[in-house]
Amino acid sequence: MAKRKFIRELGTKSYRKRFLIVTEGRKTEPQYFSILKLIGKNVLRIKPSKTKPDPSHLIELMDEFIKTEDCKNTDEAWIVLDKDQSTDEQLDLLYTWASKESNRYIAITNPQFEYWLLLHFEEGLKIKNTSDCLMRLNQHFPNYDKGIEKEKITLNHVKSAIRSAKKKDMPPSQKCPKELWKTTVYRLVEKIIGDEF
Repeated sequence: MAKRKFIRELGTKSYRKRFLIVTEGRKTEPQYFSILKLIGKNVLRIKPSKTKPDPSHLIELMDEFIKTEDCKNTDEAWIVLDKDQSTDEQLDLLYTWASKESNRYIAITNPQFEYWLLLHFEEGLKIKNTSDCLMRLNQHFPNYDKGIEKEKITLNHVKSAIRSAKKKDMPPSQKCPKELWKTTVYRLVEKIIGDEF
């Protein structure tokens, strides 16, 4: 009797969606999204700006980034920035860029990304100004200086931030949130963690 030869079926490895993320911030935002790499199932490619850019620079940076990556139509390109000093005209450039392709998006916090971080730990109510926001964030990240400790951000914290941001963004903003202390970063983060949410 001849020995039966074991033939392994060749399966197809499922494609993991990729998110190309260009961040305005050079330190905090890249650190944050690196933490999400450990939580989510999708692939993140992160490129921080090397300078304090205006929105047109972020578009150029993303366009270069897209060219260097072998992207599929299901992959998504996200520009993450703060409202800060950006004018409506500068922000309109971003939204025009995003509207040209169905897989381009903008995630923006008014006024600063630190507010998004704060939502991981509290509702972020009654914030008077940016100093107040940073003071409250310091309660969770002592001596906060644009850096975050990965051990302090858990999946439960991320889910809490998404819920809080969604509640504040009703009805959902189509563009940059006009009111202070709002963010659309939750839209990107919710997609990154996927069915973990």
